[in-house]
Amino acid sequence: EGYEDQDGCPDPDNDSDADPVDVPPLVNLSIDKSHADDLVVGDVAVYELAVTNDGPTAAPGPITVVDTLPAGLDFVSGGGGGFSCAAAGAVVTCVRDAALGAAQTVTVELRVDVLPEAYPEVVNGASVTSEAEETDPDDNTDTDPAPVTPTIDLELVKEARTVTGSCYLLETEQARVLVDCGMFQGSKTERELNYRAFPFEASAL
Repeated sequence: EGYEDQDGCPDPDNDSDADPVDVPPLVNLSIDKSHADDLVVGDVAVYELAVTNDGPTAAPGPITVVDTLPAGLDFVSGGGGGFSCAAAGAVVTCVRDAALGAAQTVTVELRVDVLPEAYPEVVNGASVTSEAEETDPDDNTDTDPAPVTPTIDLELVKEARTVTGSCYLLETEQARVLVDCGMFQGSKTERELNYRAFPFEASAL
């Protein structure tokens, strides 16, 4: 029953009231990091970072993914899932301005050069954050260990064609090794071949 004004007439304008309340978002962001293919020294590797919001509300932007690359990996490019990526030294930062809905997953792709320092294994980690309150911050980071295959360049330097065998230069990104430096044996002409200069820099072995 409404109140009456000073003349005794009902006043319907004061029969209701509203009190707006701001309700902050509540989210559970998580990140799952993996590599697409085997890592090989000298190749470009692709990492996939799957960012998921398990709710219960949408995660408002900006949403930030940070990946600090370990020694042996150099940033090439990144993006996807609405994220824009840039690197400052080894720190790669990817930002999505748009909101991420509850139960929604998007994937960021990072491409990196694999350097000799990455051999024999490299462990790469990443984290995701937003300005919203988190229900479970423990799953905001993930790491991805990956074995690294070295690059080997096997070169036949000289074929002795005598009893001692051949001379092989084995080169990897980490070392240069001379295997079985065969000598010529037989006639004087053949023996004189042993005094020729090596077709490689011996001091670099």
